[in-house]
Amino acid sequence: MFSDEFDGLCIELDAIVAHSRANAEMRAVLSRVERQLEPTILHDDLCTLRGLAPEDIRWRVMDHCSAVGRIYAVYEHFCENVLHDWLHFLSARKPFLDLPEQIVGSYRTGFAHIVSRLPSPRYDHLSVEDLVSGYDAALKGESTYSLAPECLTHHQSNLRWNGPVALLCRPKCSFRPLSS
Repeated sequence: MFSDEFDGLCIELDAIVAHSRANAEMRAVLSRVERQLEPTILHDDLCTLRGLAPEDIRWRVMDHCSAVGRIYAVYEHFCENVLHDWLHFLSARKPFLDLPEQIVGSYRTGFAHIVSRLPSPRYDHLSVEDLVSGYDAALKGESTYSLAPECLTHHQSNLRWNGPVALLCRPKCSFRPLSS
């Protein structure tokens, strides 16, 4: 069910590792560049690049900060995609009001938060009409309802590990099909 999201996560993490390795190698190459009597064009370019680059420790700190920031963004995107797929899965199998109270209550709070901020550039892909109709169908117990994952991920601070774990690891949540 989540294999596409996991594959995308692996691709993004591999790119971060490749970027870090390439920057480390570039730092090593630039540290070995020395002036020659008859410089080549490549040597001139490397010397210019060495002059533009920050000192080694500052460059490594920037690489580290960049990698950590990107890892967080990839993690957050992965969690939101998994949540989107999970909500779609749940909406086809379980009435909204039969979901655990933590999810129903969190959705209610998130719904109010998102709707009160529309229209906004952050949520330009959402409309009040679509949100209200999907939530209304869920509250009426209809078999076809849709939930906006943004209503569960409208975090004020950074997304923490315990949030997705709490949502996705509900031991008493049974998945019986909706009655027709």
